[in-house]
Amino acid sequence: MPKLMTEKETAAMLGMSVHWLRKKRWEGGGIPYIKMTERGAVRYSEEIVMQYLDMRFRTCTSGTCEQDSPQAQGAGTGAWQEGPENH
Repeated sequence: MPKLMTEKETAAMLGMSVHWLRKKRWEGGGIPYIKMTERGAVRYSEEIVMQYLDMRFRTCTSGTCEQDSPQAQGAGTGAWQEGPENH
C-alpha cells in the first residue's frame, strides 16, 4: 500500500501552500488525490507526488524547447502521466 500524506505534509514536501493544493484541485490539472470522506478529507500518494515532480523538470523556460532530461520525460514513473493540456 502506498504511503498517504495529508495536505499539510504534501504542501511541505512541495514547498507550496495548502491553499495552492486546494486551488489546483478545484481548477483541475493538479496532483491526483484520494478523497477519503464525503466531508472532504484528502490524501495524496507519496509515489504519485514524486511522479508529478518528475514530470516538471525542465531544461529551459521556453515552451518549445526539448525536454531532454530523463526527469523531464517522466522516465520510469509509469503509473501516472500528465496530459498535453497541462504543459
